[in-house]
Amino acid sequence: MKILAPFSLPHEVPALIAAGATELYCGVVPEELRHEVGDFESLNRRRGYDANLWSLEDLEHSTAVAHAQSMPVFVTLNRFFSHRQ
Repeated sequence: MKILAPFSLPHEVPALIAAGATELYCGVVPEELRHEVGDFESLNRRRGYDANLWSLEDLEHSTAVAHAQSMPVFVTLNRFFSHRQ
């Protein structure tokens, strides 16, 4: 059985692996985008900004830690377009 676990902070990755996750997933909403479009329901099905990584640097670090343990990481990089945009 595979256990797909979400994470939103880089330091969660080792704990999820230790707890038995076999796959990880996350979303990325860069902080500059948050200031540009405000809070919204992200397209990656993880609600709000606190459920997503805030930078590509966090994504790079998190995937490096996971890949060092042969753990796959799935990422959604969709962008929300508001009516204003």
